Amino acid sequence: MSLTIDRRRNNGPSSTYTPRLPPSSRATQTSTDNADERSPAKVYLKTGLVARCHGSAYLETRWGDVGGLKVVCSVHGPRPVGGVRGGASSGTHAGGGGAGGYSWTAQLVVDVRYAPFARVGARSGYLRTRHERALAAAVADALTPNILLHKFPKSEIAVHLAILQQPVPLTETGAVAVEAITLAGAINTAMAAVADAGVECRDVVAAAAVRVVGDGVGGRKVLVDCLGGGDGEGDEVTVTVGCMAQRREVTLLHLTGLAHAKEEINIAMETATDQATRIAGVIRRALLEEYSEELQQDTNMTGTE
Repeated sequence: MSLTIDRRRNNGPSSTYTPRLPPSSRATQTSTDNADERSPAKVYLKTGLVARCHGSAYLETRWGDVGGLKVVCSVHGPRPVGGVRGGASSGTHAGGGGAGGYSWTAQLVVDVRYAPFARVGARSGYLRTRHERALAAAVADALTPNILLHKFPKSEIAVHLAILQQPVPLTETGAVAVEAITLAGAINTAMAAVADAGVECRDVVAAAAVRVVGDGVGGRKVLVDCLGGGDGEGDEVTVTVGCMAQRREVTLLHLTGLAHAKEEINIAMETATDQATRIAGVIRRALLEEYSEELQQDTNMTGTE
């Protein structure tokens, strides 16, 4: 008998599959048919959906008719931490402080988990994997320069991310692009949740992922649509950039693949930064909508009194 099985949970089936749906009657164009470098994904972002936490956010992205990314995040803190509890959290730490000592800055603890049904194929287990730890460390690296940790001494800001759904790779080399999209989506969701919690920040950190494809003969091109096109076109490079939108300062750069020249990396970074700036506007609008709704509710309650 395996000791890693939690029999108090409903584990469900050991594998999943994608249902085969009949073709739509209307003409549609999927991401595989559209490899335009200027066709970004549609982004839906909503804050304040999770109860019993200081801040929360839900993000969903979609590329054409392809199943997109779904991420939910909750933030607890800043909350006081003292004694041995100061370094005993299970997430990835960023910031000062340690167990039993005074911390002049807050600790940013990031925890990323995949839902058992998030990926097509084998179901994810409940134990934390090495990939989830690496993803949490990347999110913490992207957010730490932006948060004013020195204003919350001897405290902790806990960021909990849950990946509810990952896009399905459309090509043989699409698994790397899916991981880049997941990292960018996790950063955007965490930033919206941190801002919703009222944590003071320098700017809005947003992230985006792009791909550089081409065999060098027909020219290399940058694809904002990371899931479409580019299969079998020579070496591919996936670039994920996290940046402060207004300051234009890069907080995270993650590159996977073999680049042919330095110029194509510069172009990919500029394209990803432009897309991240666009997503930062989505984050600001989501926060503004929530606070407008809260202000309207407070006004209505004041009027009834």
